[in-house]
Amino acid sequence: KFDVDSTDRVPGNFVRDNSYLKERAVLDFSKKAGSQVKEDADQPAESSEIVVETDNSDPYPFPNGSSPDIPFIVNALSCGVLCSKCVLGEGGGREGALGNPTELSILRAAYFSGIDIDKQKENAPIVAEVPFSSEYKFMATVHDTGLPNDELLCYVK
Repeated sequence: KFDVDSTDRVPGNFVRDNSYLKERAVLDFSKKAGSQVKEDADQPAESSEIVVETDNSDPYPFPNGSSPDIPFIVNALSCGVLCSKCVLGEGGGREGALGNPTELSILRAAYFSGIDIDKQKENAPIVAEVPFSSEYKFMATVHDTGLPNDELLCYVK
């Protein structure tokens, strides 16, 4: 979750919240998902409910209910920043902003997290792009990272 009312740019503006993801999992999983989803044996067959089995091990880099550190946020938002051609409004606001509302919200999250969007785009310029298509439902950009061996970085969203 992102605290949209915060006036400070601190990692605490983001909080990991598994409850939303668990609700989505119940809605999105199908019975074909194998061992992750099973029918609730206590329910009658005509109204069987999908139950999501939870794993108590935590593969995430920070625990539920806590906030990630800045490097994690920068990495998580890099794809949205580098794949975007949107322009934020003055001070990260809506006035003067140009672009898709979803992409603008990603840029706003990056901006209010203290990420220098222009510098990030300058440090990893686009060298190739696969534009979004409704047929295959993704877009990709390839970036020159300036790393040794002319390594390129590809982001897909």
